[in-house]
Order: sequence, then structure tokens, then C-alpha cells
Amino acid sequence: MNEEVASILNKINENIFEYKVDELNKNIVDLIDYIQLILKEVDSKYLDIILNILLELENAYENKDYLLYSDIIEYELKSVISEVRK
Repeated sequence: MNEEVASILNKINENIFEYKVDELNKNIVDLIDYIQLILKEVDSKYLDIILNILLELENAYENKDYLLYSDIIEYELKSVISEVRK
């Protein structure tokens, strides 16, 4: 995983726990932009995985379950992005 996306993911987690919703929203937009870039070149086996993770993130965000949101990023999204970017 490159340093830029790692920084975005870390900022998201920090902003979740500090309840900085405006910053969190900006970081989410940055993350979505990055994911759109990798989706263009991702192997099809990862496409469904990434899309399912994005749906989980959307549901957690809509339900204001920020702890779940953080866990999904930490334990699912980071590992998939690392695998895709090898």
C-alpha cells in the first residue's frame, strides 16, 4: 500500500475517534477517489470484494456506527488494497 492511501486511512480512523465529521467526510472523498483509480486496473477477483467492502462502509456510515467503520477500514479495506497494489 502506498504512503498516500495509508495516510488517508489513518486520518479517517483518527477523525472518527476525535469526532471530526467534516474532516472525516473530506478524507472519505479522498479515499473514494483513490479507490476509483485502483478499480480501473484491479483484477476482477478483487472487484466484488472491494465493492462489498464499500457497501459495508456505506451502511456503517449511514448508521453512524463509526467503530464498525473504523474496523472495516483497518481489517478489511487495508488488506485488500495492499493485496491489489502488490
